[in-house]
Amino acid sequence: MKSYLNSDLLLELIITNSPTAPCSHVFIAAKLNDNEHKNDKSRNRFICKYCLTHLFITGTESSRCKNHMFLTDASNDLSHIHSVCVHCQLSFQIATQLRQFPENLLSDLLFRKDVESQIYCLFMLIFYFGAIYNGASKPINSKNPKFLQYIGTGQVPIDALGLIGYSLDAQGYFQPSKVASADRDKIECIIEELSLIRTTFKGDSKDSIVSFLEATEFLCKLLDVNYDGSNSEMFLRAFRDELRHLPTAYRLLGCSRASLETSIMTMYRKMAEMNPSNIPDYLDSLMYIANEKRSSVMEDLVAMEKSKGIVGKKELTDAYTMLGDTINDDTSARRVVEIYRYACITKPSKISEIKQALITIANFRDCPLIHHYLRTGELPAYNEHDNRDCVNLPAGLTNIGNTCYLNSLLQYYFSINPLRDFVLRFGEVDLGVAQAKIEDRKVRSQYCKTKLEFTIVVLQLQNLFIELIKSNDMEVKPSRTLAEVLLKANSSGVFGEQQDIHECMDSFLDMIQIMVDQSNLELDLNKLFFGRTKQTLAYKDPDGVEKLLLKEETFHQIIVNVFPCLYDALDEYFGDQTVDFERGKALKCLGVLEFPTALAIRINRVVYDRDTQKVVKTNHYLKYPKKLYMDRYMYVNANETKQKQLHIKAIDTEIKGLKIALDELQNQLNVCNASLLNSDIIRNDINETMLKITSLTNSKLQMFEDMNTEEYMLYGAFFHQGDANFGHYWQFLYDVHQKRWLKFNDSLVTEVPESQVFEDTTGKTYNTYTLIYIKSGQLETLTRPMVRTEELRKYYFNSGNK
Repeated sequence: MKSYLNSDLLLELIITNSPTAPCSHVFIAAKLNDNEHKNDKSRNRFICKYCLTHLFITGTESSRCKNHMFLTDASNDLSHIHSVCVHCQLSFQIATQLRQFPENLLSDLLFRKDVESQIYCLFMLIFYFGAIYNGASKPINSKNPKFLQYIGTGQVPIDALGLIGYSLDAQGYFQPSKVASADRDKIECIIEELSLIRTTFKGDSKDSIVSFLEATEFLCKLLDVNYDGSNSEMFLRAFRDELRHLPTAYRLLGCSRASLETSIMTMYRKMAEMNPSNIPDYLDSLMYIANEKRSSVMEDLVAMEKSKGIVGKKELTDAYTMLGDTINDDTSARRVVEIYRYACITKPSKISEIKQALITIANFRDCPLIHHYLRTGELPAYNEHDNRDCVNLPAGLTNIGNTCYLNSLLQYYFSINPLRDFVLRFGEVDLGVAQAKIEDRKVRSQYCKTKLEFTIVVLQLQNLFIELIKSNDMEVKPSRTLAEVLLKANSSGVFGEQQDIHECMDSFLDMIQIMVDQSNLELDLNKLFFGRTKQTLAYKDPDGVEKLLLKEETFHQIIVNVFPCLYDALDEYFGDQTVDFERGKALKCLGVLEFPTALAIRINRVVYDRDTQKVVKTNHYLKYPKKLYMDRYMYVNANETKQKQLHIKAIDTEIKGLKIALDELQNQLNVCNASLLNSDIIRNDINETMLKITSLTNSKLQMFEDMNTEEYMLYGAFFHQGDANFGHYWQFLYDVHQKRWLKFNDSLVTEVPESQVFEDTTGKTYNTYTLIYIKSGQLETLTRPMVRTEELRKYYFNSGNK
């Protein structure tokens, strides 16, 4: 890996590079005191006095410059580093090597020896290794009394001497072997290690065959690092501390705070030339340093780079964030423009900042399409390159004026296989029959009153579905007439008007039902979207006689209030309620007789604030499961459910009492001045109480485990962002065929992680508004949000199925 480093950072790399456990190296120079090496000044060998890591530096130089800029090429493990200054050609080959004499083996050799014996043991080893290094070795008698006393017997001496080629023969002699050049380097390292360890016991002595000298000043001089003349360890500690807190911006450019402005700017240019893909990061670093140093020269360079269209990474990230959607460097230009358009709609007060964000993205990408849009306000015609990210995504729907929730509903209904098939196969004969009956049944929307209007709406819905399959474009535009029929004439799209999605659902399903009633095609809307409930009203008449009223109703959505979790919300909805009835009280009970295949649960987020006398939106988070069991809300299970819920209430009461007791026990433990025995008793009581709470909590969670036949899987989640008077809708749908979640945000359709669908939205202004659950086992056959594939296009348009 290559990088540019100044002298300070190169020295830091050398003194902090530890191949094993972290070590704050303090290197000392090591030189053998023999005739061969006595006057050798070219050998720069160093050893760390703490971890015994070896450092080797060889260099070549002609003349030296004042501000080095080392082009450094290091191996992955940093064991070999080559650095050359781009200005003066000063070059270094730097290598590190771990200690060669294993630490555990040395510990075994010195085990249970007094200090004097340890010193003499080391001396003997150094002598043996030095002899074989110099080619003057002789067999070693392992039965020699001194060998037995200071080296010992057994496997440890065999392993130790075997490191350098000695082998034990049958007569008890360690026989030397020939030493190769590579082995000489290893032996020299071992001699340095053992000699350094020996000096820690005895200090420098005349019999030492290795001399050690402080090397910090030498290393600083070698690399042209300013050395203040203080104690080497104090200097290194201060040097490391200063660089440890060096901002990343400096490191990214290979500089330190001591670097001159001209050096920093040169480093920036060199790094940009070597790694052009990292230019945004380098520009960020240059801006940071220019600001810290208050350097007008560097600020001029930043401005010059920006004038070329170069964008910093932070500036680009801020631009993506400003647009307010999931964008990355792979997002297509056309999709970026669409996201920009919606950002302008949802953040009208920040249009100037949003436009600057788009300019930043255009400059970063050097994108003709975005630049064209900035100049003209229009997107050029689609081409294959623009559609590269549409290949595996559904088409979006254009927002034609406050129609975001309608777009979400249309995408949802389009993804339901039997409904989509029905609309696409609805033919001219079916349409003629339906026209004749239009006056017999009034569609809830006031627009669709005549045969002609009904014909137009059906054909436009059919054409929209066809385009969603056939089109290769990123988005398809619904007709305004279709939108007007499905929306109420006086609808303002205001979130506080609860009829928005509700009324839209009614209009759509009512129109489909008319088509179904007068068609030979099969589509069981009731089974798909409608369920049945049974309500009982128990009361006493004026004579005190107990009465019971029964009422069955159909529903296509369940409307719940906001609770911490969905089951709590459903418990309240289906729970027994005492209501006013005929000047008295009645007990109302509600249960489900039959659930639909697609279950819609709407979350009522609009409440009336008595203090302000206005409707407000509650943004509390409601947690919802991926898998939902509805057995407990069946009418036939009402009695069993009530018993379980009473049991849960009793458990909650018991847990509440245990938590109070737990707090008291904890307080006793905190202030306890009693004996150790009493403290142990309190601790035991705390543990037992906690175990009881855990056991009761688990029993609560398992209370309804046997009610698991009415199982649903989450298929869709409609979201709303904004307040009670303004906002924007989008939805998530699960593509079971490709095992992914899709986000439908008007014309934008993106693949998103599952975590985004189940995100805890506490503290945010966007949250779930409607949840769609599909009966387990039917998700794959019932739904398909991604339909524009060649296989399905052939199915619908080339095989006579339409």
